[in-house]
Amino acid sequence: MEPTLRQTPITARSPRAAAALGDAVLRRADRGETWLACSLVEGPVVVLGARQRRSAVTVFPEVVRRRTTGTAAWIGRRALWCSLALPATDSLYSDATLATLLNRNVRPWLRGFTRSGISAAYFGREWIAVAHRPAAVLGYDLSPSGAVLLEMIAGWDDPVALPAEHAAEAERALDRWRSKEPVALGGGRDPMAVLGALAAAVAERAGATVTVTEELADEGALAAEAPEGEAASVAVPIGRVEAVSAGAGLWLGGDALAATPWLDALAAALSRGEAWPTEGAAVDGARPEDWARAAALLRRG
Repeated sequence: MEPTLRQTPITARSPRAAAALGDAVLRRADRGETWLACSLVEGPVVVLGARQRRSAVTVFPEVVRRRTTGTAAWIGRRALWCSLALPATDSLYSDATLATLLNRNVRPWLRGFTRSGISAAYFGREWIAVAHRPAAVLGYDLSPSGAVLLEMIAGWDDPVALPAEHAAEAERALDRWRSKEPVALGGGRDPMAVLGALAAAVAERAGATVTVTEELADEGALAAEAPEGEAASVAVPIGRVEAVSAGAGLWLGGDALAATPWLDALAAALSRGEAWPTEGAAVDGARPEDWARAAALLRRG
């Protein structure tokens, strides 16, 4: 029986609605369904990763927090936002593992860009490059059952880099883009046509019949706000990871791409002095030891 790719209408949405859709499609993937949502969004707004503290990243007043972890994206005017939810890591590529989660599963989006006349490539970690310059921010998360959500935000009229005047002091000190100047994708193209090509490439890879459904935003929710209490941070290749004193417990976050259930399990293990969890340890841009160091710094005050 041919598989089904369920897809929300490709249309313009607010950044808040697109963020809620990410959560909604992940909930559906938990039921064994494959979902794709592609939106044309418009700012200005800062889109934070699920585990980034607002005060560490931005001073801009308009903020949306997405469901996936990773680094922030700036939406100045129009941007493309795609959310792909899979029942398992290897749903699209049989050889995909937690270690190659992005490397495998961004390939259909790369193909969709290329077919739209946009020379896109993925060289690792948290962004897609166009002509070797950063153009789209990537994020992911896993549900406790192992369903996967991948999100991509690509600047259309403006690059996804957070402007210096809207960045917190610690953010301005980071080399987010490895000394490369981010680029916007526009250039006279039709953004809806590019979104259509991105969606078609996913359907082709899935070998699926596409079923377009009603909106699902009412089933989704924005990611919970990160605590702003006493914090300690450690520099990592992707930026920083953080440990925060959250009531009687420990909260772990920062810029790294990581599964939030695993981060919560790691926080509990560090609090109790237990062995670190290994199951569900999808991490890019940092190591468990980095959060352990941050937690130790926090305890020392």
